[in-house]
Amino acid sequence: MSKVVTKVELVAAIATKTNQPKADVERFMDAAQETITEFLGKGQDVPVLGLGRLKKGSRKARSQVTPKGNRIEIPACNVVKFSPAKKLKEVVNA
Repeated sequence: MSKVVTKVELVAAIATKTNQPKADVERFMDAAQETITEFLGKGQDVPVLGLGRLKKGSRKARSQVTPKGNRIEIPACNVVKFSPAKKLKEVVNA
């Protein structure tokens, strides 16, 4: 099982690679997250260069059977979909 990278680890790695203070990197990441969220909320696709594309999608309502055998209805909802870029696919599949 792979380890999940924490925000602190990600900020530190980016700060090291860019030779920027961790506080500046964290502010940038927070602003990027807020901006991406706003665009997705408006239904706009968001390209993340070199990684892929985030877009708003929808999931239809469906029914499901629980482990106890009860049937439940799951309502339709909006979801975020991610389409990875070619380079990311290549790195992951290497």
